[in-house]
Amino acid sequence: MDNNGPMQTVESLCTRYGLDMAHARRVAETATQLFDETHRLGLHVYTARERALLHAGAMLLDIGVAFGDADHHLTGRDLVLAAPLQGFSQIERAILACIVGFHDGDAQPERESLLDALDDQQRRLVLTLAALARVADALDATRTQTTAVRTPSHQMPDGVLVVRVCGPHSHADAECANAKAGLWRATFGPVIFDGYLTSPGLSMDDLLAEAYRKTLRYRLDQAGGMAAWRIGSSDEATPERVRKLRAAARRMRNDLRLFGPGLRSKPLRAISGGLRDLSSALRRVRAWDALLANLRGYAERCDEEDRAGLSPLAELWGAERMRWVEALVAFTTSDGYQDWLDATLAFAANGAGERAARRIEAGRPSYVRHIAASTIAQHLAHIRSYDVLPDPPAPEQIHALRVAIRRLRHTVEALQDVLPPDEARTWLQACAAAQDAYGAIHDAHQAATSASQLITQNQPNHARGGVYPPRVAVKSVAAYAEAQRRVVAARLAGWRDYLEPFL
Repeated sequence: MDNNGPMQTVESLCTRYGLDMAHARRVAETATQLFDETHRLGLHVYTARERALLHAGAMLLDIGVAFGDADHHLTGRDLVLAAPLQGFSQIERAILACIVGFHDGDAQPERESLLDALDDQQRRLVLTLAALARVADALDATRTQTTAVRTPSHQMPDGVLVVRVCGPHSHADAECANAKAGLWRATFGPVIFDGYLTSPGLSMDDLLAEAYRKTLRYRLDQAGGMAAWRIGSSDEATPERVRKLRAAARRMRNDLRLFGPGLRSKPLRAISGGLRDLSSALRRVRAWDALLANLRGYAERCDEEDRAGLSPLAELWGAERMRWVEALVAFTTSDGYQDWLDATLAFAANGAGERAARRIEAGRPSYVRHIAASTIAQHLAHIRSYDVLPDPPAPEQIHALRVAIRRLRHTVEALQDVLPPDEARTWLQACAAAQDAYGAIHDAHQAATSASQLITQNQPNHARGGVYPPRVAVKSVAAYAEAQRRVVAARLAGWRDYLEPFL
């Protein structure tokens, strides 16, 4: 451990002791990001020089590993203290040594004799920087350099700071950070590191059942966790929440089609039945949300008279929405739905994929590598078959094309970890553009159809049965229906432009 010699830089010292430089740089980057975030929140008042000390200390955390893992934090502390580091004073080297010595979970700063050589202000600095470095190291516990801090962080009403971290291994890294956050809590106050997946984290050698487990966990995460799947009251059934939950349920059903051949039938049925029922309940509410959003957009551009004439239509559609919202709430608060949530969460837990896997047999796809390329090709072939549609096609035909494109999009999302990044990005962008364009056609067509039906029901000679609709201003509703038909015709004229990227 002889460090006598010419002055060394932090980088050269890292190289000398064979550090994992990718890990070291990631820890330093994360530590300085946490430094900036805690400064923004007013948790410390340190500035550029202290930030540079943290960056250097975070780079050097594992310098003692060259002499073995046991007590490597103490070995590293001694190496840093003795090293003639360029650009750092003797006191600053002592601060760096403390950062390294305190990064292990078993470290006890109160017993560190080095602190005796520092004054109170320097001791507070050491504990602050060590708290940040220790957590930053934990946030790359998986050594994948994929977990990143999402800012801004936010504080809960009870004062707990929630720091969200994202990446395919963010849950594991966040769990480690929470376990090593004792010094943080003593320095800054209560904190929770919350993992958030940015991709399923698949590999080509994953069993299809394990791939589904990973993808299921990703979908649950994207939707906001299991709590987001229970709508306890009509007030909670906002259009945005219903939209996000329906999109998540659709994606999960697509994942079942994708990975289902590798799953045994019993766990497959347990998840698919609940998803089907949930999707149906959400679809009914979402249909009225789309109609009401379309009507509001149109009404904002109308004069006062037409806007007033459309009010009965808005009230009728709102009442219909509420009827289906009540059915949705009853469904998602039922015991059967809770059983499905429990089963889904259990499947997403570690080990469930292996237990649910079919027996591997020749001739039956079993791994992600067996289906990745062929599934994308099949979806593309299906989409390309729509190039025979007439000009203009019927709105119903465009809707079928939209469904085909949506399934490609969901499949690419599920397989994004094993696809070339440029290819995945290209398909996702093309799918999003087509879905938006074709969705506008579908929404306008549905609005025109529903408005026209209401006009028919309000004719004096229309047979009355069931709940009779309120009298509406037929002239205003007819103008609205005609405007939506014009939207459909105008957008259908350019429908092939959005198909072109897939051909």
